[in-house]
Amino acid sequence: MMPREKLIPIEYVRSVLSYDEDTGELSWKPRGIEHFPDERAQKSWNSNYAGKLAGTKAKEGYIKILIHKKQHRAHRLVFAIVEGRWPDKFIDHKNGIKQDNRFKNLRECDQAHNTRNGPLRTTSTSGLKGAHWDKSKNKWTAEIKKDYKGIFLGRFDTAEEAHRAYCDAATVLHGEFANFGHAMETA
Repeated sequence: MMPREKLIPIEYVRSVLSYDEDTGELSWKPRGIEHFPDERAQKSWNSNYAGKLAGTKAKEGYIKILIHKKQHRAHRLVFAIVEGRWPDKFIDHKNGIKQDNRFKNLRECDQAHNTRNGPLRTTSTSGLKGAHWDKSKNKWTAEIKKDYKGIFLGRFDTAEEAHRAYCDAATVLHGEFANFGHAMETA
């Protein structure tokens, strides 16, 4: 299970961030004097940040936002703002696009489901999810994982055939979390 955030009250998050449900973006709201040691600091912060997009894209692709000197992933903040509670589990991006934080693209899930919706590995030699070359057999091999256990799907003459076997198995075994190795656009 995903570790819980050092819990900032959700009402505080709602008071400092504005959520746009159409774009999934979070923007800084203007802040009152109670947030600052003096009026000058308040005016400076509001002129530099209020109304502007919050967060930066982190190395792994997620948007992270600094609140009280702690980084928070934007998708977890969006979930908290919309649901009124911090997520207990992982938050999965249905379409595989880590910056798409529209609530309709987010779902709470366990680690196994989150992993199933993962992209093609950067170490892939075939460029196709589930297909790799077995040089001892001179064939393409298809494999899939279910509940952290590998399942052999067969050997094939082409990478495309191996990938097709993977896709068929993923559809059955992973259901709505099946990912065929690419980000999927959603409306």
